[in-house]
Parts: sequence; structure tokens; C-alpha cells
Amino acid sequence: AVERFRLEKARECYQDATKHDPEFAMAWAQLAVVQRQLGDRDGAQESIRRANEARLNASEVEALWVARIYALFQRDSESADALWKEMAEKYPEHELVLRTKAEFAKQNNDYETAMRCYDKLLEIDKDLVAIHNLKGYLYLQQGNYEQAVLSLQRYAYYAPDQANPHDSLGEAFLYIGRYEEAIREFRAALEIDATFHWSARNLAEALSITGQTKSAVKVLEKWRPLFEERQMIPWWDMTRTMVSVRAQNWDEVLELTEKNLKRLAEMSDLEKFEYELFARYARTMALLETGEFEAAEQSVGELELVAQRIHDFGAVAHMERPKQMMAINEAMVISRFDRAAGVPANGIARLEESIAASEFSPHELVWPTRELALAYLDADQPTEAAETAQRILDAIPTAPELNLVAARAHAAAGNREAALGLLQTYLDVMRKADPGHGQVAEATALVQQLTPRS
Repeated sequence: AVERFRLEKARECYQDATKHDPEFAMAWAQLAVVQRQLGDRDGAQESIRRANEARLNASEVEALWVARIYALFQRDSESADALWKEMAEKYPEHELVLRTKAEFAKQNNDYETAMRCYDKLLEIDKDLVAIHNLKGYLYLQQGNYEQAVLSLQRYAYYAPDQANPHDSLGEAFLYIGRYEEAIREFRAALEIDATFHWSARNLAEALSITGQTKSAVKVLEKWRPLFEERQMIPWWDMTRTMVSVRAQNWDEVLELTEKNLKRLAEMSDLEKFEYELFARYARTMALLETGEFEAAEQSVGELELVAQRIHDFGAVAHMERPKQMMAINEAMVISRFDRAAGVPANGIARLEESIAASEFSPHELVWPTRELALAYLDADQPTEAAETAQRILDAIPTAPELNLVAARAHAAAGNREAALGLLQTYLDVMRKADPGHGQVAEATALVQQLTPRS
């Protein structure tokens, strides 16, 4: 059930196991993990307490795993790290160790080690079909989109009755710009399992990328009760706010972030950090776009405090990817300020450096690359803006945000045919966009301006 993301069924199975054997430490620990995923934090704490009390009845490797999960639940990272080191040294080929080692390697961009662990797991048990899912996401993280799709199609072949393969394949299509296929897969996942909330979130994202803002909001509102039930509203909030950011509805972004930042006390530390980083960044953008410069400066100050708290907490200090993303976010904020202040060239170097220093795949760099291209465009460097956008368009030729900014850049540089080609791609992707969509209107006007008249 866990492999199939059927969490309610998994919870039921683990509860039955603990009824049959109240000293079954692994069942208690795995029940705690599932309860936490379902938003039952009180139940999870009780289950992990029972697991820790019963761990001496388990094998040594299982006892170490249970003790480590208990330490993580208690936010005792020092003990968790020590227990992990002992596990890895004593049982390097155990399934529990291989899975955890792969996750750590993936977080630190050590793709070779992660893939080796996944392949070893499939050698141990070829029926662990969800490993194909993990391999697919690892390929996506590397920007190896062809292999990612093949792995996820293999996953769907082995598990045709599950929602998650369709969701994962939809994400792969989303990342490479095959948006209609992505939407189809997300809808298929929800038809198989209407409680698969991640597909609702991903469907809303795909719809918003293609300009179908009203449909995206409708999907999110329909599935909001499920996010509330599972205490995952911060994820819902982030998606809802991003829908407004993509539509450049800045007043709505301000309204959403103001309301939702008041609920930070209800979130766990990790949820709070991730959500607040995003919300403060989105709020800063919206304040700058609406001319509230002083309020934006205050917002970015609060953003810097969040970043400092993350480092102090130690939640991500050992992980390379989050640190790289924070560096990019900071550079994007500075670039936005410089553009608003009329000195767009000032922030270009830092944003270039942060993007170049990262190890993110093309789909993860769409938004920062767009920001960089806009900075070049505002600095009257249209050739550099077009070249910047093209870096990602080479991998994701249908990315609408970059097609539009690249078209503007080519138009400014006098490359009429190139601009028209990019605009045609953009309008093809956005052909189902809401009537009156601002960027579609801009693209249509630019086409009319560039099209020769007799």
C-alpha cells in the first residue's frame, strides 16, 4: 500500500499489525511515518514513542532505523546522524540503508551513488517497482529527460492500476514542456484515485502554465478539503499563490500571502521554513510590481531572517540543493530591486553566478533564467537576453515564459522572423488560455506589430 501511495490503506494495515503484536517496533515506526504524511501529528508522535519503546525486540538494523526515526521526530539531528552512520557502516547493503543513502546522495547531487543504490535495490527485489519512479525523478533532476520518461513509462507498465505512475509521468511531461500530455496524465491519476492530492496540485500547475488560470483555481478549490484534512494546506497555499504569480495578478498575490503568513504558527518547522521562504519571495515581487518599494524592502529583510533561521536550525545546512536554491532566490530578489530602481544591469552578475554555480536541471531553472533575461532586456541588452532564454529553450522549447521574453528580446534586436517564430510557439502553448490573459494579449499585439502589412 505504501509503494502505491495508498496511505489510508497502509495506516489500516500497520494498525492491524500492531494489534496482532503490540511489540512490533517496525510496524509502529512505519505507522508513525504514514500518520505524519496523512497529517495526524499527534498520532504519529504516539506511534513513534511506542516504536522506540519496542525497538529492542527488533533486529539490530531495524532497531537502529527505529531509533533514528524517533530522533528525527524529536528534532535531535545529532543523534539521528550518529545512528545513520552506525547503520551505514554495519549494514551497507541493507534495503533500509540503500534507500536512505540514495536519498542523501540525491539531495547532494551525487547522482552516481543514488543510481547505484536504486539498481542494487532492484537486484535485491525486482518487484520493488516503485524504484523505477525514484530513478525517473533522479533522471529528471539531472536533466536527462528522455531516460526519465522511459523509467516512468516502465513504472506505469508494471503498475497500471496505480495513480502515482500517471502522476510521475505527468510531472516528466510537465518539465519537458509536453503540457497536454501532462494534463492528461494528472487527470488519469485522479480518475484512478480521487484522493491523490499531489495530482490535483500538479494539474493546477500545468493548467496555470498554459494560461488556464480559472481552471487551475477551480481544481485547487475542489481538492482543498483533502489538503485541509491531511494538514497540507501550506502546499496548497504555495500552488495557489504561484497560479497568481504566473498570471501576474499581483494584488491577489499580496492578499494571499498576507492572509497565509498569519498561519505560520500552525505549521511544523520544516513546513514553515519552506512556505515562508516562498511566500516572502512572492510577496516581495508583488510589492515591487505594484510600486510599494519601502514595503518590499521590509519584506526582503524578513526573507533574509527566514534564511538565517534555516541555517541556525540546521534543517538544510548539510544539503547542497537547498543552499543553491536560496542563493538563486536571493539573487533574483536583488535583481528585482535593481530593475525597480532603474539600474537593471547591477544585479545581472550575481544572478548569472548563482545560476551557473547551481546543479539544477533546465526545468528548475526556467524561472530564474526568465528573471535574468528580463534584467538583460531592461538593461538594453536584447542579444544577451535572447541568448540567456535560449539556454533553457534548447532543452524545453515550449516553455511559455521563456518563449515570450525571448520573442521580446529578438524584436528589440530587430530579429523579426525569430521573434515571430517564438511568438507562434508561445501562442500555440497558450491557445486554451483564459480570455483576456495579459501575456497572451501582449504576445498577440507583438505579432500584429511585427507582421508585415501590404
